[in-house]
Amino acid sequence: MLTVADYRPPLNKLLHLYKYHPRPQIALCLARLFLLRWLSHRRENIVHKPDRIISVPLHRYRRWHRGFDQVSVIAKPLATWLNCPYQSDTLIRTRATLVQSHLSARQRQQNLDHAFVLNNTVLVSGKNLALIDDVITTGATLNAIVPLLIRAGARSVEVWAICRTL
Repeated sequence: MLTVADYRPPLNKLLHLYKYHPRPQIALCLARLFLLRWLSHRRENIVHKPDRIISVPLHRYRRWHRGFDQVSVIAKPLATWLNCPYQSDTLIRTRATLVQSHLSARQRQQNLDHAFVLNNTVLVSGKNLALIDDVITTGATLNAIVPLLIRAGARSVEVWAICRTL
C-alpha cells in the first residue's frame, strides 16, 4: 500500500473540501503530492511502475450529485506523469451504496458486498495494476475489489491512496 500521509490535518481537511464542496482544481495538487511520494519510493526500489492505473469508481448517482469522480480526476494526471495507461472503466459500481464515513467496519464490508463488478470488455489478466482511491479507512473497499481483479488474472494489485487511517 502506498499513501501520501495519514488522514490528519492538513490533508484530511483538504480531501474533505475536495470531495464534499466540489473543488476539482484541488485534484492536481493531490496528484502532485502522490507523484512526489511515488518517485521517492521508486528511487528506493520500493515500488514499480504498474502496467495500468485503475480507480475505485463512484456510482453514477453519486458522480452526478458531486459533479465529478474525485478519484478519477486525481488518477488521470498521475497516469500522464507516470506515462502509464489509466483505465477508468475497469470496475463498475453496480449499486448506490451508503456513504462509508458513517458506518462501522463491519457495516462498511456489508455495504460493499457485491457492489463492484469487473467490466467484461477490459482485460486485466497478466497485468500489474495500481488501484487508486482517495482515503483508505477500514480496507472494506479494497477487500471488495482486489479479489475481483486477482480472480480475473491480474498478476498483482498495488493499492494507492492519498490518505489512510489504518
